[in-house]
Amino acid sequence: MQMQFRVVRLSGWRAIAAVLAGLVALVAVIAALAVGFVFVVLPALVIAGIAYWFLPKARIRSMGPPGDPDVIEGTYEVEPEQGERKRLEP
Repeated sequence: MQMQFRVVRLSGWRAIAAVLAGLVALVAVIAALAVGFVFVVLPALVIAGIAYWFLPKARIRSMGPPGDPDVIEGTYEVEPEQGERKRLEP
């Protein structure tokens, strides 16, 4: 099987027309993507934002006075590790 390729040489106004046709096609693709973004992605984002606004929010419940909620008071005892416990026991 033999393949042959033919090179098309453009000169003068044909080259200018080919470049302009390529640019027009590129602009058309960009415009189609922009229109798709405006009519598909933006409404989806708006609907998602509105849905998030109406979702129930988690309530934060604090125990005790509203002073410093990060402090947990209590009695702590340090337990020896497994190896140290064997040495301490008679």
